Amino acid sequence: ELLQKAACIDLCAIGSSGGYMGADFAFRLRKFGYRVNLMSDRVDLSYSIHQMDAGHCLLVVSYSGANEQVRQALRAAKAHGAPVVAVTARPGSASGMQADCLLPLPPMESNDAKISTFASALAEKAVLDVLLARLFQQDYARNVSFVRADAERLVEVRLL
Repeated sequence: ELLQKAACIDLCAIGSSGGYMGADFAFRLRKFGYRVNLMSDRVDLSYSIHQMDAGHCLLVVSYSGANEQVRQALRAAKAHGAPVVAVTARPGSASGMQADCLLPLPPMESNDAKISTFASALAEKAVLDVLLARLFQQDYARNVSFVRADAERLVEVRLL
């Protein structure tokens, strides 16, 4: 609901898997009309936090929920009155503690399990996929209409 009501979603997805998944998630949200600022590196972050306001919603996707870029985004959200949705495996982290809505990941990473970062990346993707489906379903008629109109527009563009 926080994401659906936002005029713009500021997506903070830092790191190799977070950056790729964040870009994919932002692209899919844009395909049905959401405004999304993707903050996948320090430059994106520095510009986006200065555009944030109370009409925005910060979506943090971070396994640890605690790196410096995430903290910067959280400080900006708090300063501007923007709600925070956090996807993290560490509910006690900065993002988990400051989130208005927490979507927890299973804490699967360890130095002993060589597949653990792969498993946590899959868990992040699963949560984002479910979140996307929920956002689409929440206003199904509008979203289907937007997707159909966009598909018609693309057919016309391709014919030109």
